[in-house]
Amino acid sequence: MLRSKLRSNAAIAAMALLVALCVGCAANQVGAAPLAEMRIVYEDDPASFLPTLLLKWDDKVYHDITAYWLNPISRGYEIGYARDEYSDWRVFELEGHGRNHLLIYEGDSEDVFRVMSIYPPERLGTFILENVTDQERFTRLLSVTLYKDGMARLATPPISSFLLTTPYFYTFIGDELLIYYESDNIIARFEVIGGDTLVLKRAYVPLFADPGARFAQVYVDPA
Repeated sequence: MLRSKLRSNAAIAAMALLVALCVGCAANQVGAAPLAEMRIVYEDDPASFLPTLLLKWDDKVYHDITAYWLNPISRGYEIGYARDEYSDWRVFELEGHGRNHLLIYEGDSEDVFRVMSIYPPERLGTFILENVTDQERFTRLLSVTLYKDGMARLATPPISSFLLTTPYFYTFIGDELLIYYESDNIIARFEVIGGDTLVLKRAYVPLFADPGARFAQVYVDPA
């Protein structure tokens, strides 16, 4: 009787172990789901020398907001990969932000990354140098983009002794537009005429545009 009971208990234990192993294997299979395949595309941007990087995943488009991300960056789960003609990109969730914001790394290095978002920065306006020459079109000598959150972007020549880092900001004082890093570190001053034209008054970095150069607004977000 005792021997039969022990056999029965052993059979039950073996069955329980088998069920646990099956559940574990199923869980591993779920966790090992293949990474999503995404696409890297580049679009011309009249306000920048370099094209704009976009990440496309099914019907979602993610915009590069790296220069406007001021919070600490924490990597979440790896969820996909993307390729362009130059390299491979690994795609991760941006921790604490779900899948509305992603973090992508170029290659195996973590030194080259982008913060991507389905919410692009809202532009207040982009101003392009008036009467540009063919050479200026090629080098994108200067344009000014203002965003609704108070940030700004200046496009500068690709080869310069001064590398303009980001982020930087803007403010209006009277009829002047000031671009600056911090409140006491002004990059450039513009006169604002009619709300849609900027006239360069003075630059404190090599923007390769002379005082008096005019910039016409070419883009405004719809109200």
